[in-house]
Amino acid sequence: PKKKRRKCMEKSHIRNAELEKKAMYVLNKALSMGNTPLVAFSGGKDSIVVTHMAARLGVQNYVCDISMTFKKQRENIKQIAELLGINVAYKEGVTMDWLKKNKHVLFSTDNAVRSWSFSQRQQRTVKRQAKAIGADMQIFGRRTEENSVKSAIYTTKAGLQCHPIRDWKEADVWTYLERHNIPKPYMYTTALGKKEGNTPWHSVHPKRWGNDIENCWDAVEAMGDIYKRGILDD
Repeated sequence: PKKKRRKCMEKSHIRNAELEKKAMYVLNKALSMGNTPLVAFSGGKDSIVVTHMAARLGVQNYVCDISMTFKKQRENIKQIAELLGINVAYKEGVTMDWLKKNKHVLFSTDNAVRSWSFSQRQQRTVKRQAKAIGADMQIFGRRTEENSVKSAIYTTKAGLQCHPIRDWKEADVWTYLERHNIPKPYMYTTALGKKEGNTPWHSVHPKRWGNDIENCWDAVEAMGDIYKRGILDD
């Protein structure tokens, strides 16, 4: 019944508003501990939530690694950044030369290898940008449901690390986007994105891309470069 669904939605939104308050508290606390924060923005659902919160608190610095993304995916990432009203430094941390040196990551199905590849792609880019602008704090949208996050706020050699939505579930993320009228990112509307999220194309074999990925010819053309460089033997 519509009335029952409406009540469930209301309860979900109330709970989500409470989670938002707690996340904003964590973010505010972290911001009070540093001077120059940098947000890791990927265009994925989790990073959009944290970016939206950070922008509301006046954070100015954002970085996004768009290397090995599909054309439509890149376009959508930039559209979302514009919608959120943020200025993003777009970087390409994974190059063909890097892939040649690390052939084992290409289309790998090993979770440990893929995790390492993601860290090299995003975290290395964030660290480099933090160093370039003198940021003493890095803000991420990582959650314990999908990643290892030891605490909401902690310090490393790279500076203060903040994970405002550390304890959120995936459903909480989607509810937040719904509450704030933020559209679903393009990749999550595709068969590939529903399985892999906002993934770069080099981490998933082309056979699994699906038939609904738009504007993927840039990735297909890059395959030719992969063969030319000897990254793949066959």
